[in-house]
Amino acid sequence: MENAIKFFKSETIPVLEPGQSDYDRAIATSNLLFRFSRPDCVVQPETAAHVQAIVKEARSRKLKITIKCNGHSYAGHSTAFNGISLDLRKMRKAELDMKSKTVTINAGCQWGHVYETLINGGHNGFIINGGRCPTVGVSGFMLESVSGNRPK
Repeated sequence: MENAIKFFKSETIPVLEPGQSDYDRAIATSNLLFRFSRPDCVVQPETAAHVQAIVKEARSRKLKITIKCNGHSYAGHSTAFNGISLDLRKMRKAELDMKSKTVTINAGCQWGHVYETLINGGHNGFIINGGRCPTVGVSGFMLESVSGNRPK
């Protein structure tokens, strides 16, 4: 893990380690079942290239990655007990392009930010169907919707 962390830092990927106050905030959870989770590090990519570098490095070293968009998974799917917590919350750009009628949403966006972007985007008659809680991460919500893992 030590060499992976050195690599992430050399690639200017923000890395948090145990003992840092930002690390404690990054792993904090409201679900008491997971309050003792302590990944070896938290990486907070800012670009898709960062994510690619993290995944490639972890794979080459056979390190476990747990992806976290915002950490609302009651079942703990976004909670890392060891290995790397890949925290996407710095990737939160949402864009509305009325010319092409598309919305581009980064993996770390929360629904509140996306809805705000759409409301202020000057659109007329367009809507996106998503989570109603503004702090839920878009990518986790979408993955659960697609995979059918939504709670019954």
